[in-house]
Amino acid sequence: MRVTYFNYEWDLGASTGSETQIRETTAGLERLGHQVLVVHRHRKPVHQNGSGSRRYIHRWGWEAANHLRSLRGVPIEIEILRRQKPDAVLTFHGLRFSSVLAARRLEIPVVLQVNASVPEEIRRFHPEMRLLPGISDWIERRMMAAADGMVVVSTMLRDCFLRWGLRPERLTVAPNGADPERFRPEAADPDLR
Repeated sequence: MRVTYFNYEWDLGASTGSETQIRETTAGLERLGHQVLVVHRHRKPVHQNGSGSRRYIHRWGWEAANHLRSLRGVPIEIEILRRQKPDAVLTFHGLRFSSVLAARRLEIPVVLQVNASVPEEIRRFHPEMRLLPGISDWIERRMMAAADGMVVVSTMLRDCFLRWGLRPERLTVAPNGADPERFRPEAADPDLR
């Protein structure tokens, strides 16, 4: 099976967990015999600590800019999918809706890989960011409902999405893991144990 894997993380170098998840998901699918074509839609560092007006614009404009990028991305991603001719689309980022709309337009099954509700994560970890009440929540829920499936990282996240009314047969739990060949939980210094 050919899979187009859309990634919307801005800077994978600064988000090593995301980078690892994308790399390991791709490797796992390839070990199962699938051909995976990763498409990084935003491979540039995001401006983290701007000063003055930049910080103010980022605080108030992130949501609108994100949704505008999604709208502008639909025709671009339709063309990417027409060129790649995948059997399925895998998307890493629940709030970016361009790949869901593009895949739906071309009648290609789409699966979301979700680590958290993006609006909930923003409210919890970035309280300085301003979201318009309900807009991103509504978009995220609509895109999740439109997807053919979702892979979530915990039963707690699955249960949250079930409470939102998502269909249980479309939710699969695949917890984040560790490769025992690369990760050794024992401490290097026995005194630290």
